[in-house]
Amino acid sequence: MTKPLFLHLVLGILPAFPLALAAPAGPPDVRATSVTIPYAELRALWDAARTKPVDKPAPPLSHALSLARYAFELSPDLTSAECRATLEVTSFGDGWITVPLLSADVRIESIAPDATSLVLRDGFYTLVLSGAGKHVVTLRFAVRLANATGTAPGLRLAISPALISEASFGGVPAGSAVDVTEGVRVGGAGAAGTMFRLGAAPSLAFAIVGLERRAKKQAVAATWNADLQTLVAAEEGRLACRARILANGIEGDTAEMRLILPAAASVREVDSDNLERWDTTRSDDGVQRVVALRWSGPERFAREVRISYELPLTARDGEWMLTAPSVKGAAAPRVVFFVVARPGLEISAASAGDPGANAGLDEPGPALAAALGGSRYATIAAAPGEMVALVKVKRLPMVATSQARIDDAQFQMRVVADGSLLTDAKLFVRHDRPQALRVELPPGSELLACSVDEVEAIPIDRGGGSVEITLPAVTDGKPSRVAFSYSARAEKFAPVAGQVELILPRTELFTNSIGWDVQIPGAYELTAFEGNVELVSPARMPADPALTLVRLRKELCRGEAPRVALFYQKRAVNP
Repeated sequence: MTKPLFLHLVLGILPAFPLALAAPAGPPDVRATSVTIPYAELRALWDAARTKPVDKPAPPLSHALSLARYAFELSPDLTSAECRATLEVTSFGDGWITVPLLSADVRIESIAPDATSLVLRDGFYTLVLSGAGKHVVTLRFAVRLANATGTAPGLRLAISPALISEASFGGVPAGSAVDVTEGVRVGGAGAAGTMFRLGAAPSLAFAIVGLERRAKKQAVAATWNADLQTLVAAEEGRLACRARILANGIEGDTAEMRLILPAAASVREVDSDNLERWDTTRSDDGVQRVVALRWSGPERFAREVRISYELPLTARDGEWMLTAPSVKGAAAPRVVFFVVARPGLEISAASAGDPGANAGLDEPGPALAAALGGSRYATIAAAPGEMVALVKVKRLPMVATSQARIDDAQFQMRVVADGSLLTDAKLFVRHDRPQALRVELPPGSELLACSVDEVEAIPIDRGGGSVEITLPAVTDGKPSRVAFSYSARAEKFAPVAGQVELILPRTELFTNSIGWDVQIPGAYELTAFEGNVELVSPARMPADPALTLVRLRKELCRGEAPRVALFYQKRAVNP
């Protein structure tokens, strides 16, 4: 029988008790002491040590999308589809996780179970979950089927890859099939439709094929009666054209139309009511530009098309070749061109057309009239059944008329001792229509700057020191403010006395008044002058004693360059 623990302690301590009385300074040496406890207590201590919890390592992944099934039902017109998506997510931890499911391009209709938390994040519908285990979510959504190729409706949808991913399709038209990118067919066409097993790509893409073949068998190209009006304007080496086509279908599929232009034509814009799409291609032989149009909505036999295009300007021997769009399937179309007559151009028909064949087309329609904007134009009729017309172009010299005049012209000219001069000009030109202002600068001048209404302008160099400045139409009744600066040279000032001859720019516009301030070095004074201008008053500039001001003027002139010869002498210096 085991002795009690306290008895062992007493028997172990008593032999050392006298020594403790004799040497109280140091602690007892208990290294050889043993302790005995009951087995039940020892077993309890052992079990407690063995059952202490051990921390588990974190899982390598927060979740996995183990299953994704997409069941599509196509609409009868193949413009949209409804989908029932079943998604199974396995969560490996107890905390919160987010699981991207599919692109936010779709329209969610329902979510099950109702307590499911679905949010938008980075363009994806994202599932928010907590707790380890499997979670099954069912989504119902609608999508619009694209028709980018013009013949094969389909869809490309961004999804999250799953371990098992499947897609099925119902409502596929007879004679057509579903083509799934990177998909493998795993079932036939049954009650559930066609089944495909998807790959690991982060997208679901499919198209309905076979429709183009069926459409070609059923569709019959339309025949038309067509009238065409075409506005033509020459712009920077090309002919800018705007055509208005009035077409009435006779028979066939009037939801489609094809227009034919030369291969060098550049189509800018096509517009029509209920126009679904248009595109442009070259013909197989490369000599034609084909513009294909497709309308949506109910079938209509009357179509109006507005098309803008450009043709290269190949002027040869003063002639332009005009080309209107040809409507494929239209017999004997009636064509009229309205050619904008820019200033300085005379337009006439190279050969007379038949006016009777173009009755009712000799006035531009509302859209073309608005584009003309009041510009002068010539009406050219093409020969019956022809889409082209040859016109004669004759350039006329520009002549200033009373439609434009210069109310006031102010010139500030500074001449230094070596003969260098700088002139700043301001002209106030009154006009209504667009105007080409031609200015002849003095010989040897160099234009430094030019602006119209404080907007920088780039004049046209007409040669011989003549420049042409374009003035836009004015609608507020105020004159255009033309400003320009140029440099030139005159005679060098003599040491004692001499003369300097000065001249201003010349313009053909009638001018009411010209003010001319000439600044010469202050070391000289004016003794006499002669010219076609009047002297207002010579005086020393009060703000700058180094300059002498000579103020001149001229009134009521046309096509005349103001000029003056100033006689000067060295100013006397007071002792």
